[in-house]
Amino acid sequence: MKQKEQRMAKAAHSGTRHGMARAGSAASKLKPQKWKLRIAPHLGFPDLDKPCFLETLGTADPIEHIRLIAHLGFAGVLDNNLKYRPVAVQERMARELARHKLALGCFVNQKRPYTLRWGSNEPGMRAALRKEVRASIDLARRVNGRNIVVVTERDRAAPLWWELGNMVDNLRAVQDMAERAGVVLVVEHVNLPRRPDNLVTRLGDAWLVVKALNSPAVKLMYDTEHVQVMD
Repeated sequence: MKQKEQRMAKAAHSGTRHGMARAGSAASKLKPQKWKLRIAPHLGFPDLDKPCFLETLGTADPIEHIRLIAHLGFAGVLDNNLKYRPVAVQERMARELARHKLALGCFVNQKRPYTLRWGSNEPGMRAALRKEVRASIDLARRVNGRNIVVVTERDRAAPLWWELGNMVDNLRAVQDMAERAGVVLVVEHVNLPRRPDNLVTRLGDAWLVVKALNSPAVKLMYDTEHVQVMD
């Protein structure tokens, strides 16, 4: 895990003169497209050093990727791991997105490992969750984003229904903060083969959590990969 964190940190600062020269050359050879859907390529998944157009641009610098994505006519970008990036990089990204009138898709509420568990009622857990969501709201304002992904791990010693109930209570404790900020907490279900320790793995469980909140600030992520695998 430590090595992975170091790679993420290195990628967060990446961007070389050689890479930028390649980026400009690559972009000039590619023609803009007229997309029928609001597609947003990612800036680094599963890690920051693996952006969507890495082989095309030869650099993981998010600014160069934003420029290429804008040139190709996409509607925006996705950056799940935005929280790993330094504030200065986040601010540069925000300016570049605004310049190209691109939207920022969702980003994940917390860094790995997921020590904060939405399904827990342990003392202090709710306060920790509120603190993390507050930091995500600050980040959303900084980059003009809106959708904050909520994923969480299971405690195998507890029943699933108990943890899902706690998740509803914990989301209810932060939904007022999210509503005031105009952001959306997006509940994501993740398939078991991908992440066996995830709490919410099925579309139906995610839907029940969102339904229980009945709030414009808590919505469902319909991830077609996870739906196809599990449902």
